Amino acid sequence: MLITVVLFFIFESIGLGLAMTHKQIVPPKNYSEAEKIAREVAKYPEINLFALFVGVGGYLLVRYFLERKPTLKKEDPQI
Repeated sequence: MLITVVLFFIFESIGLGLAMTHKQIVPPKNYSEAEKIAREVAKYPEINLFALFVGVGGYLLVRYFLERKPTLKKEDPQI
């Protein structure tokens, strides 16, 4: 469960980076630029929506792979 939540945020940040690149918004180099970038991202709500969709897609992808992973079953010892 924890791995899916962590990977959701990782995929969401990847989606945010892709959307910012598409809108040609450069990532901040220091903290003073971060507020400027946040104001630019707030102008385009589709950036946050795209990042959310990428995060949910990453969550579903990881959940799919974890459900398909075979589990080890303890066998009964035959005496």
